Formats: sequence, structure tokens, C-alpha cells
Amino acid sequence: MGVVQTENEIRDEMKRELTSLVNEVDLIPELEQMLDDFIENKTWNEDTQELFRRVVLKPFKTLRTALLVVDFQNDFVSGSLSIKEGDAEQDPLEALPHVNNLLQNLNWNVIVYSQDWHPSNHISFFEHARNPDRELAPEDKSRKLRPFDIVRFVKPVSTIQVLYPSHCIQGGWGSQLHLGLQRVEGAHYIKKGADVYVDAYSAFSDNCGIKQSELEMLLRKNDINAVIGCGLAYDICVMHTLKDASKHGFLTCIVKSGSKGLSSLKMEEANKMFQKRGVAIIDDEMAQLISRREAFPIEWMSSAIAILEYALACLKNLPKRPCLNVKDVVVANTIIDVLHQVEYADTTIEIVDGFEQFDDDVKDPDYNPEDEEARVPLYETLPGQPNVVQFAAGKFVSKEKVDEAVAFYSSMDGYHNNGAKKRPTLETMKRRFRFIEDRNHLHKLQQIETTGEYKTNRIQNLRFIADRLGEIVEEHLRKGSIMHDDTLRFFVAKIIASHNLDIQFTPSKSWLNDWKRAHRISSRKITKFVSVVRHQSKKELEDQANDFVEKVNDVLAVRAPSTVWNADQSGFQLIMHTARTHARTGSKRVECVVPTVAATTHSLTVTVLASAAGELHPKLYVQLKEPGGKFPRKGHFTADNLYVTCGQSHIMTKKHAVLFYKNMLFHSSMPNDTVFVCDSWAGWIDDTARDSVMPSGYNVKKMVIPAGCTGMVQPCDVGIFGAFKKVVKRIFGHAQLEHPKYKMHTRDPTLRMLALVYWQFQSPKLVAWIQYSTQVTAFKADGDLNCIWVFRSELEMLLRKNDINAVIGCGLAYDICVMHTLKDASKHGFLTCIVKSGR
Repeated sequence: MGVVQTENEIRDEMKRELTSLVNEVDLIPELEQMLDDFIENKTWNEDTQELFRRVVLKPFKTLRTALLVVDFQNDFVSGSLSIKEGDAEQDPLEALPHVNNLLQNLNWNVIVYSQDWHPSNHISFFEHARNPDRELAPEDKSRKLRPFDIVRFVKPVSTIQVLYPSHCIQGGWGSQLHLGLQRVEGAHYIKKGADVYVDAYSAFSDNCGIKQSELEMLLRKNDINAVIGCGLAYDICVMHTLKDASKHGFLTCIVKSGSKGLSSLKMEEANKMFQKRGVAIIDDEMAQLISRREAFPIEWMSSAIAILEYALACLKNLPKRPCLNVKDVVVANTIIDVLHQVEYADTTIEIVDGFEQFDDDVKDPDYNPEDEEARVPLYETLPGQPNVVQFAAGKFVSKEKVDEAVAFYSSMDGYHNNGAKKRPTLETMKRRFRFIEDRNHLHKLQQIETTGEYKTNRIQNLRFIADRLGEIVEEHLRKGSIMHDDTLRFFVAKIIASHNLDIQFTPSKSWLNDWKRAHRISSRKITKFVSVVRHQSKKELEDQANDFVEKVNDVLAVRAPSTVWNADQSGFQLIMHTARTHARTGSKRVECVVPTVAATTHSLTVTVLASAAGELHPKLYVQLKEPGGKFPRKGHFTADNLYVTCGQSHIMTKKHAVLFYKNMLFHSSMPNDTVFVCDSWAGWIDDTARDSVMPSGYNVKKMVIPAGCTGMVQPCDVGIFGAFKKVVKRIFGHAQLEHPKYKMHTRDPTLRMLALVYWQFQSPKLVAWIQYSTQVTAFKADGDLNCIWVFRSELEMLLRKNDINAVIGCGLAYDICVMHTLKDASKHGFLTCIVKSGR
């Protein structure tokens, strides 16, 4: 018997493991607090110890890491934009040995070099700021420009830009990686800033968010969890690259000794940003420890604890919750979903990130050509203004101020001798209204007075909508809300109404796609529901499944097959649809019509009971989701072969387990001495529900399939449900084609269909098939096909009938049929031997 550890001993062990991962004795108070936050009002025992190791410690020991060397190029080392000329006076050559030391470490899963790769007339080059193919904002046109000035371009792309000396021109000496920088075979290279009119500090995307590089997809493809960055310049390209890495959900850190910056002030600002976003600032030693998965920054550990704290606070409905970034909120909400399911099912969720695929604008029925003029300002860094009128280039006036000017300009009484109405002079109007500059503006006021119409600036309104939409979506992302394009359109309509915007605008798909790219909004999809996280290897699961099969077959060797029953529950969509259909070759979109999209995702639960003899229970258990967990007064369709109940959810709870036992397992048709083979759902494991309704004189032996093995050896799961669902899908498919107006997804048609299909499965002609289908499973052990109930020929029954105790075998072939026959004989409890000379 193992030694039982006390709570303090377990806590001390966890502290030692945590301290070894952080590798900082000075941080022990912080680690103590992390342990307190994790355990909260629970106690340290074997379960919480295993949870802490699995959720907090194990993910770090299996991290996949990427080293990003940012822009270590000649021009930044000793060329036209040398880092050492900045006020921080940092020499990039001092960082070079540290970077090379990191590159010589072969423990990184991916190594990436990024390079500025500018065309010769790039928008960031001071020497080309006044080129005729671009237009500065009016306030910048008239002033004398110097290197490192910040300017605003209005054409061809609206953007705020720092002007630098020409640098890193494509193919030139300045753009090449420094000769002293070690090159690693198999590394990846990301070239950025190749667009003439849009700069790119980050290796993930350009400064306007219009174009994404291949970097994120490269990291995702290689299952990277953590990004370690270094390079030039600390306060510009390195900072923006690592900021984006953390935004995309990667654990992120910067190796300070391997990075040099231009501006002392900007480097301080970068450090504050790193601290805010949980980007760790580390030294060479910690970088090496991370690469070997031996130690990690405290910032990364804190992130894992904060996610758990947030999830627990939500579950307890506490008002005070940790502040998380958007990605961590999604992770926390996933954990919450899983915890909600733990009581009822053996379930976890896998999430896959992916950017949506965008169609051409011409295919978009909401496409509006006027949106095109709003595409450039959509990425403008200056805020938009609602309901403004443009009186001069770059000068916008609120609608209310224009109304005031029109009223004042027409306020004088009387007329001149030529019949013209008396009006304030130009000088008076200029003094009172600063946006009035010349007589053309007065003429514009007069036109508005005459017609009563004027057009607010559409671009400014759209810019305002884009900015406000960003704020609303950010708020909902932090809440973990589910949003789609229709949700965004609803938000836009609400913005227009609440601010009385003078605009007719329905966001087209192309506009929404641009907006999502600019705000780095991507689609997250729950792609698969799978069994609970496996902590055993596949071989361990197979061994457990095989042992369980042996135990059940031992029971079957001494019991009648009709007394051994298996129950399995499965979710059925209200519309069981196939995932594939015929379409023209090359079609990019394949759309299908269903009566209601919601019915393709909302479910009911079906539970079937089947015996080892191939019998099905007289009734099929069906649980529906109903408002308030109650059926309507008018009732529902009933059938002799259905037992129908409901809940606030379609998921079976322990309360429903009581109903199942009472009306299914203890039905009058069932034997009073039963072996009940079930999975590890809490409702089956807890004997309280069963015992509360078990009639006197009944005996139930329960055999629980090990967690993780149901998909290998669960008879109803592997055998019956696949065929059952296939028939249901065929019926739905036929009804959709021939009777599209018939609402098969509603309550009574659904129950009628289930009753009909189950009635077909109850046919005596299918007994042999059911017996076979519950036996042949996908699980293999020791090279043999196994299942819970073994298909029996008449041989075993013949031997049992004649009270045979021992089997002596011989024949052909020794290593195939003879071997398997005698193996089964020994399994069934017969004394067994082989006559070797008779092989």
C-alpha cells in the first residue's frame, strides 16, 4: 500500500515542481500566491494535485517553441539607418553574439528570420515623401519635413507614417542579413514591407492590417505554442512583432541582450506594453532553459493561473474576475463549457483557428460601389466623425455647425437694390465660422438654404461606424460572446440609429471582410467533440480495453447472453444531415437549404439497450429539450416502442438516470438478474439513482467500460448507432427532396420517425445482425479482433450441452485456425491442450 501524503506534503511537492519550472528562488512568494489562487477553498489531495499538474505544469513541458530573429540587416547594423545613431546609443554588434548563441541551440522547433524588403520608392522613405504618386495631408504639405517626422498620407492609402532615410531596398546590400549572423539550415524567411504604399513593422502583418504575412500560418502549421524574439530594432519592429505574437495567443518573450533599440523613451514604452500583454523580458539563460523545456518565465505561469481563476469566477458568478486578453477569454470559456459537461458526459472540445475564405465582391448581393471609397479610410488611425460636411480638403464640419451657419447667413432682413437678399459679409462669416474660407463656401451655404439638402461626408460616417464597431466587438470578445457577420450587421444598424447618422448603409460582405482583416478578427470553429483528454497512451488504453473485454467474456462464459445488456446514449441533431453532396466540379461554395439552420445544431438524446443475444429493448429512450423542461399542455406524439421524457437541455442528468432505470432497465420485459455494461458517465457510476428505484428481488451486476475505451469496445456505440443514424439521415434526405415543406425537425414528426426506424430495427430478422454488429468492433488487441460479446458458433453451446470440461485439439493450420480455436476454448474456461503430432 502506498504512503498517503498529507495536504501540506502535497502542497510542498507542487511548490517544488513549480519552483523548478520557474527557476527563480526570489519568486517563491509569487508562486505561493499562485498555489493559493489555484486551490482557493478546496484542499490539496491526489485529485487536485493531478489537476494542477495536468492544467498548469504539463502544457509547459510539452511546449513547441519558435525563435524569431527580427530584421538583423546591414542597414540597421552599420548602414543608412544604423541603430547606434539613435539616442539610446545601442550598438547592434553587441547583440550579435547573443543572437548567434540562440541560433546555435538546436532545440527550437522553428527558426524564422524576418527582413525589411522595401521597394526603392517606399512610403517610409523621407526622400520620396513628396513623390507625385502619393499625397500628404494639407497640414504636412506646407511644412518643412525632416527624417523621423511623423506625417499623414491621404493618397493612395490613408496612413500615418514615420519618415526614415532610405533603407533595406530590395536586393541591395542594406537589405541583406548581416554577414556575422549565423544562418541555420531549414530556417524560414519572412520578407515584409514590400508594398510601396504601406509600411510593415510587424513580421505578422502590415501597419494597416490589410495584408497578413505567412508567419502566423507557418507557426500554426508547426503547432507552435511559444515565440521567443530578438533582433532590431527593440522599440519598433521587434516590439510590433512580439505584440502581434501575443495577440495571436502565443506565449511570448523577448531576449533583451539579443535586441537593440533606437530611442530610450520608445524602449521604455515597449517595456510597458510587454508587461501589460504578459510578454516576458528574459536573458540568455532563461532562453536556453525555455528551449530545453526546463524553466519558464513567471509571466507565462501567471497567464495559466489567470485563465483558471477567470473560469472559476464565471462558474461561481463572482463579480471580480481577472483581466484577460481576447484569446485567453476564449480559452477560459472553453474550459467553462467543458466543466459544465463533466457532470453529464465524457466530453472535451478541440478548437481550431482559421481565417475565413472570402469571395469576390461581384458575388456579394449587398455590394455597394460607394463602399470602395470607404475602404482606404477604414484603416485610418485617426478617429472618424459622425455626420460631418466637407467644406475643404481635409476639413470637416459637423452637421449641427453647418445648420447654424446656414441660419445665420440667411438671418438678415431686407434686399439690395438689385433684388439680392442682404447677407453677412464674407469677413463676418469667417470671423464667426472658422470653416468658412472663401465665397465658394458662402455659395454652398446658399445652396443648402435653397434646397434644404446637403450630403454629409460618407467616408467620415463609415470611418466612425468602423471605429465604433471595433469598440463594440472588442467588448463582446472580452465577454466571450458568439458573433457572426449577421451580428456585426446588427451592431452597424444600431450604431447608425443611436447616433442618427445621415447615411444609408448595409455592410456588404466585402466591407465586413476588410473590417475584419483590419481588426484581426478571425473565425473560430468548434470542429470536434471528442472523449475527455487522455492521459494514457494509446497502448495503455488498448490494454485496458482488452482487459475489460476479457472480464466480460468471462461473465458471458457462465451466463445466458440474454441477461447481459449494454446501454449507450448518443446525441441526434433535429436534422441529421450528411456533410457532403454532389456539386459541379470546381465549385468553391456548396450551399444546401434546410428548413431551419438551428435544427442542424440543436439535439435530442437517444439511449438504446441491447443484449448480447441480439435483442433490443422494447422501448427506445428519447430525451428532448423543452422550454422550462416541460412538455406543452397538448402533449406529444406517443408510441409503444418509445419512452419519451424532456429537460431544459437534451443532455441526460442524474435525475434522468432515475427515469431510465425505472422505465427501461427495470421494465417488466427485462430479466431480474442482469449484467449491466455501461460507460463511465456519472449517471451510471452513481448507484444511488439505480438503488432508489430497483424493485425487490432484482439483482444488477454493473460493469463499467474504462474511460477512453468506449469508442473501442462499446457494443451499441460501435455497432448499432452508426447504422441507426445512417437510416435517419436517409429518411431526412428523402423528405428534404420530395417534401421540402414538411417540418420533420419539429417534435412530433421527429418522434414518429424515431419510432418507425426503431420498429424496423426490432424486426426478428435483424436479431442475428444486431448480435453481430454489437460484436465486431474496431478494437484490436494482440492482433485479434475483439469485442465485448464474442460471436458464438454452435460449438460452445454443443460443448456446454454435453457438460464438457476439457478440449483436446489438433488439425490444420497449427499457427492459424488451430491456435485461434484453442485460444477461444481456454478463454471460455475449458481445460485445453494441443496434440502437436497431429498438426
